[in-house]
Amino acid sequence: MNAEERASAARAAGERIADIYRGIFSRAMSNVAICNDRLAVEAVDFQPFGALALGIVVTPWFMNVTLAPCGDGALPPALPGAATPVALPAGQVDFTAGELDGFGPLWTCSLFSPMDEFADHAGARATAAAALEALTAPPPAASPSGRPPIDRRALLRGGGAVGSKAT
Repeated sequence: MNAEERASAARAAGERIADIYRGIFSRAMSNVAICNDRLAVEAVDFQPFGALALGIVVTPWFMNVTLAPCGDGALPPALPGAATPVALPAGQVDFTAGELDGFGPLWTCSLFSPMDEFADHAGARATAAAALEALTAPPPAASPSGRPPIDRRALLRGGGAVGSKAT
Protein backbone atom coordinates (compact mmCIF):
# COMPACT_ATOMS: atom_id res chain seq x y z
CA MET A 1 0.00 0.00 0.00
CA ASN A 2 1.43 3.41 -0.92
CA ALA A 3 1.33 6.47 1.35
CA GLU A 4 -1.91 7.89 -0.10
CA GLU A 5 -3.66 4.52 0.18
CA ARG A 6 -2.52 4.22 3.80
CA ALA A 7 -3.78 7.75 4.54
CA SER A 8 -7.12 6.95 2.89
CA ALA A 9 -7.43 3.69 4.85
CA ALA A 10 -6.69 5.52 8.13
CA ARG A 11 -9.36 8.16 7.39
CA ALA A 12 -11.83 5.42 6.45
CA ALA A 13 -11.17 3.57 9.73
CA GLY A 14 -11.83 6.78 11.66
CA GLU A 15 -15.07 7.38 9.75
CA ARG A 16 -16.24 3.79 10.39
CA ILE A 17 -15.64 4.29 14.11
CA ALA A 18 -17.44 7.66 14.08
CA ASP A 19 -20.40 6.15 12.20
CA ILE A 20 -20.76 3.48 14.89
CA TYR A 21 -20.67 6.11 17.65
CA ARG A 22 -23.23 8.22 15.74
CA GLY A 23 -25.53 5.21 15.84
CA ILE A 24 -24.88 4.69 19.54
CA PHE A 25 -25.65 8.37 20.18
CA SER A 26 -28.94 8.30 18.26
CA ARG A 27 -30.09 4.98 19.76
CA ALA A 28 -28.96 5.25 23.36
CA MET A 29 -27.15 8.44 24.36
CA SER A 30 -29.00 11.45 22.94
CA ASN A 31 -31.07 12.02 26.09
CA VAL A 32 -28.42 11.03 28.63
CA ALA A 33 -27.40 13.83 31.01
CA ILE A 34 -23.66 13.18 30.57
CA CYS A 35 -23.89 14.26 26.90
CA ASN A 36 -23.10 17.79 25.77
CA ASP A 37 -25.85 18.57 23.25
CA ARG A 38 -23.66 21.24 21.61
CA LEU A 39 -21.28 18.54 20.33
CA ALA A 40 -21.42 16.01 17.51
CA VAL A 41 -19.60 12.77 16.79
CA GLU A 42 -16.50 13.25 14.65
CA ALA A 43 -13.33 11.37 13.72
CA VAL A 44 -10.59 14.00 13.91
CA ASP A 45 -7.44 13.78 11.78
CA PHE A 46 -7.09 10.00 11.52
CA GLN A 47 -3.72 9.23 9.97
CA PRO A 48 -1.44 6.27 9.40
CA PHE A 49 0.61 5.14 12.38
CA GLY A 50 2.68 2.26 11.08
CA ALA A 51 0.10 -0.26 9.83
CA LEU A 52 -2.58 1.25 12.09
CA ALA A 53 -4.76 4.36 12.18
CA LEU A 54 -4.28 7.01 14.87
CA GLY A 55 -6.73 9.83 15.48
CA ILE A 56 -9.15 11.30 17.96
CA VAL A 57 -12.82 10.47 18.32
CA VAL A 58 -14.99 13.30 19.64
CA THR A 59 -18.49 12.49 20.89
CA PRO A 60 -20.92 14.41 23.08
CA TRP A 61 -19.80 12.23 26.01
CA PHE A 62 -16.05 11.65 25.50
CA MET A 63 -12.90 12.54 23.57
CA ASN A 64 -10.44 9.67 23.07
CA VAL A 65 -7.17 9.24 21.26
CA THR A 66 -7.85 6.10 19.24
CA LEU A 67 -5.54 3.52 17.69
CA ALA A 68 -7.28 1.14 15.30
CA PRO A 69 -6.46 -1.39 12.61
CA CYS A 70 -6.77 -0.24 9.02
CA GLY A 71 -5.99 -1.83 5.70
CA ASP A 72 -4.00 -4.98 6.43
CA GLY A 73 -2.84 -3.73 9.84
CA ALA A 74 -3.84 -5.40 13.09
CA LEU A 75 -3.45 -4.42 16.72
CA PRO A 76 -1.28 -6.77 18.78
CA PRO A 77 -3.34 -9.12 20.96
CA ALA A 78 -4.37 -7.56 24.28
CA LEU A 79 -6.95 -8.42 26.90
CA PRO A 80 -9.94 -6.05 26.95
CA GLY A 81 -9.34 -3.38 29.58
CA ALA A 82 -5.59 -3.97 29.65
CA ALA A 83 -3.35 -0.90 29.74
CA THR A 84 -1.10 -1.07 26.71
CA PRO A 85 1.85 1.32 26.35
CA VAL A 86 2.39 2.79 22.88
CA ALA A 87 5.47 4.79 21.89
CA LEU A 88 4.19 7.90 20.10
CA PRO A 89 6.59 10.54 18.76
CA ALA A 90 5.93 12.77 21.81
CA GLY A 91 6.49 9.91 24.26
CA GLN A 92 4.88 6.80 25.68
CA VAL A 93 1.10 6.85 26.12
CA ASP A 94 -0.96 4.15 27.85
CA PHE A 95 -3.96 3.00 25.81
CA THR A 96 -6.77 0.76 27.02
CA ALA A 97 -7.49 -2.24 24.83
CA GLY A 98 -11.11 -2.66 23.87
CA GLU A 99 -13.58 -3.88 21.31
CA LEU A 100 -16.17 -1.79 19.48
CA ASP A 101 -19.22 -3.74 18.27
CA GLY A 102 -19.40 -3.48 14.50
CA PHE A 103 -15.73 -2.53 14.19
CA GLY A 104 -13.55 -4.87 16.22
CA PRO A 105 -10.53 -4.23 18.42
CA LEU A 106 -9.31 -0.72 19.10
CA TRP A 107 -7.22 0.95 21.76
CA THR A 108 -8.21 4.23 23.36
CA CYS A 109 -6.72 6.85 25.65
CA SER A 110 -9.27 9.14 27.28
CA LEU A 111 -8.65 12.87 27.01
CA PHE A 112 -12.00 14.19 28.30
CA SER A 113 -15.14 12.69 29.80
CA PRO A 114 -17.62 14.17 30.31
CA MET A 115 -17.45 16.88 27.66
CA ASP A 116 -19.37 19.62 29.48
CA GLU A 117 -16.48 22.10 29.47
CA PHE A 118 -16.77 22.61 25.70
CA ALA A 119 -19.02 25.48 24.59
CA ASP A 120 -19.29 24.22 21.01
CA HIS A 121 -18.14 21.56 18.60
CA ALA A 122 -15.57 23.84 16.97
CA GLY A 123 -13.79 24.19 20.32
CA ALA A 124 -13.86 20.44 20.92
CA ARG A 125 -12.53 19.80 17.42
CA ALA A 126 -9.73 22.37 17.82
CA THR A 127 -8.73 20.78 21.14
CA ALA A 128 -8.68 17.33 19.54
CA ALA A 129 -6.56 18.53 16.62
CA ALA A 130 -4.10 20.28 18.96
CA ALA A 131 -3.83 17.22 21.18
CA LEU A 132 -3.14 14.93 18.23
CA GLU A 133 -0.57 17.36 16.84
CA ALA A 134 1.17 17.42 20.23
CA LEU A 135 1.17 13.62 20.47
CA THR A 136 2.52 13.09 16.97
CA ALA A 137 5.25 15.73 17.07
CA PRO A 138 8.64 14.65 18.39
CA PRO A 139 9.62 16.32 21.65
CA PRO A 140 11.84 19.37 21.16
CA ALA A 141 15.51 19.07 21.98
CA ALA A 142 16.85 20.85 25.06
CA SER A 143 17.39 24.50 24.33
CA PRO A 144 20.90 26.01 24.39
CA SER A 145 19.75 28.27 27.23
CA GLY A 146 19.64 25.25 29.53
CA ARG A 147 15.93 25.67 30.17
CA PRO A 148 13.95 22.46 29.96
CA PRO A 149 11.95 21.89 26.78
CA ILE A 150 8.20 22.32 26.72
CA ASP A 151 6.33 19.13 27.60
CA ARG A 152 3.33 19.25 25.24
CA ARG A 153 1.36 16.66 27.19
CA ALA A 154 1.84 18.68 30.38
CA LEU A 155 0.94 21.82 28.48
CA LEU A 156 -2.42 20.30 27.54
CA ARG A 157 -2.97 19.57 31.23
CA GLY A 158 -1.98 23.10 32.27
CA GLY A 159 1.74 22.52 32.93
CA GLY A 160 4.65 23.46 30.72
CA ALA A 161 8.27 22.42 31.07
CA VAL A 162 9.33 18.78 31.27
CA GLY A 163 9.01 17.66 34.83
CA SER A 164 6.74 20.53 35.86
CA LYS A 165 3.55 19.59 37.65
CA ALA A 166 0.18 20.57 36.23
CA THR A 167 -1.81 22.73 38.60
